[in-house]
Amino acid sequence: MSGNNHHVRPTRLKTFLYGADYYPEQWDADTRKDDLRRMREAGFNCVRMGEFAWANVEPERGRYDFSLFDEQIELLGASGIRTVLGTPTAAPPAWLTTEHPEVLRVDADGHTMVHGSRQHACYSSPLFRKRAAAVVGELASHYRDNRSVIGWQIDNEYFCHFRECYCENCHLGFRRFLEARYRNIEALNSAWGTAFWSQRYSSFDQIELPMAARPTHPNPAHMLDYGLFLNAELVHFQHEQVALLRKANPDWWITHNFVLREMDFLSLTDDLDFAGFDYYPMFEEPANRAARGAAALDKVRSFSGNFLVPELQSGPGGQGDFRHDEPDPGQMRLFAYHAVARGADGILHFRFRTARSGAEQSWAGIIGPDNRPGARFEESCREGGEFARLGPLILGTSLSPETGILLDYGMTELSHRPITLGLPSPVRCGEIIHRTFYEAGYSVGYVNPQDSFASFKLLVLPCWPIVGQDLLERLTNYVQLGGTLLVTARSGIKDEHGNLLGETPPGPLASLSGVRVAYAARVNNAEYAPNEFALGPEDEARRARTPASMIPRVPQSMWIECLAPLGDDADVLGRWTEPPVAGQPACTLNRVGVGKVIYVGTFPDERNLKPLLYPLAGEASLVPLVSHPTRGIEVSVRSGEAGRFIFVLNHTPNELLQRGLPGGELLIGRHGGNVRQTGAGAMELSLPGYDVAVIRVDPAS
Repeated sequence: MSGNNHHVRPTRLKTFLYGADYYPEQWDADTRKDDLRRMREAGFNCVRMGEFAWANVEPERGRYDFSLFDEQIELLGASGIRTVLGTPTAAPPAWLTTEHPEVLRVDADGHTMVHGSRQHACYSSPLFRKRAAAVVGELASHYRDNRSVIGWQIDNEYFCHFRECYCENCHLGFRRFLEARYRNIEALNSAWGTAFWSQRYSSFDQIELPMAARPTHPNPAHMLDYGLFLNAELVHFQHEQVALLRKANPDWWITHNFVLREMDFLSLTDDLDFAGFDYYPMFEEPANRAARGAAALDKVRSFSGNFLVPELQSGPGGQGDFRHDEPDPGQMRLFAYHAVARGADGILHFRFRTARSGAEQSWAGIIGPDNRPGARFEESCREGGEFARLGPLILGTSLSPETGILLDYGMTELSHRPITLGLPSPVRCGEIIHRTFYEAGYSVGYVNPQDSFASFKLLVLPCWPIVGQDLLERLTNYVQLGGTLLVTARSGIKDEHGNLLGETPPGPLASLSGVRVAYAARVNNAEYAPNEFALGPEDEARRARTPASMIPRVPQSMWIECLAPLGDDADVLGRWTEPPVAGQPACTLNRVGVGKVIYVGTFPDERNLKPLLYPLAGEASLVPLVSHPTRGIEVSVRSGEAGRFIFVLNHTPNELLQRGLPGGELLIGRHGGNVRQTGAGAMELSLPGYDVAVIRVDPAS
């Protein structure tokens, strides 16, 4: 897998997809005809349907009725609108759960789920998977020759409402998983360290599912394996459906609409043609919306490359006890361009028509419950016209950021969960680092740990607990060939079972980073602890000539490490300034081959990354996307044979000016007084609030 480049992989889509999610089973025939007219007006070329329609297509066990969807697909196809079908397994019908309650999932308190919501069946249930395979197989066979059906979405939003399940199917499945993983019970006892608290097992049949506070803390290795089991069950559940669809029609593309939860994204997306990601920016507060959204989109791209957005927020969401703010005029279009700027090759708004009943009746669609097209519909028409022009140009282009942050929602994140010590997880540390580079105007993204690192100038290992031999070898190769690696505290401290290593941190990273951790401490009361380290020259004469005001001070965050450099190639970049560790190394640089490794002995946060940012950028020769980034404006670049496409997005309600943009053809944006050429092949651009612009730069220039 080391040669893969998932993060720069384009989709296999031949057309940029634009449309919405549609639920014909919820509307009468006259309404559906009116919807078709409006979809044509909005410039749709695609809709997604069927992901919650199991009870419609199989109203009784073994009796199938596809007439409603046959009619709708034909009408859409005659208007040039293709269909993406969803396998309907996220909402099993009442006849199944009534006849076979053993398919239902059970929570940690022993409560069995009931019919009346969704995702109430367990992926580990053999009977549920048998019935799921039956309906998917019938759908695949029925539509295999229908040219209007272009692709499929498997299920819907894995782990959205639950992850853990404690049903009898999971008990039995977990034991089978452990037996396959360890072969014999003594191997499990050794891996789990069951000598602790008299936990030793003599049979796999003795092992229960781990539960918190029953009565106290469970074994971390036990919890880690349970998380891996849940991931493996999900991978198998998906693959069974993928295999049926590929057998029926190899030309179909297949995706899933992911949400960001702990799961094995790499295995899941490797089984798909590309990932889908459901993007709902209004869940974030306005001050965090752009940065958190960019990070989420970049995460998906790290495992899939370019992706589809099967659900993009089109209006305020409302469910249970919350209701989002109403998006301002232009924000719906801005959200669409934000996704495209960071790798989306298709946008489907959720949803075309607001539901009048059910749990999502307050979740606004493009058309409201009063059936009157308003501002959101007008905005969707504008998007449709623009994407019809822009889409063919950007298909095949991808992003290639200079800074890559390692990301793993699987074993790495799961190993943190049992014992957090109140410290942020590797994913959260990566988000903090991403935001700092993003807001400073640098090109930043994520990379999965099995991918190639060669394209990155700076690679970040954010408080990464488990470093296996394969990852270590590829990190070493990356640095030796000229890369710059940033390692942060508590990295390389655990084995693959989540147990602490019997060697001094950073364990397997010690030789590469050129340091060992001589002292480490959790900071619970900052007023009684060392608060910062000073960056500066080690040479005493140079240090004496440097004014104190010119020496960057880097605050600690929740954790301090004093470092012991190994060998002559490790330089001290910063030292703690206060007792009891005053003068001890806090930050080091080690030269390996023609590259370097920087180790920072604390956790990243917004305060300490800002003084570190420019020294890091200098060491890695990073260059901002524009020379003087404007706060509130995001610049992103997609490149390919058709040229470089510069996306400029104003995430604020106010008109803003962005200078230093490369000169080129303005594809999207006003052509009036808001554009000015400034010489030397550059331009400046004035963007109204929530507006976007796209500039194409010829690849030869």
